[in-house]
Amino acid sequence: MEKAMNNYSEWETAVVQQLAESMEISYSDASGVVEAQTFHIQQSWVKGLDATDTARKVLSEIR
Repeated sequence: MEKAMNNYSEWETAVVQQLAESMEISYSDASGVVEAQTFHIQQSWVKGLDATDTARKVLSEIR
């Protein structure tokens, strides 16, 4: 279980790391995925989703 993140940039970094691991891609490539999925990333932050759930949501949107 992840610790609660109150800082958006820390949370976004965790999302990028989760995507990089899940997709077996570089951090910079995963960062590009996050940039391309801004709507879903911001929606997840507002809903209070953790980085893992957000990464899963993004993966489901791009696959």
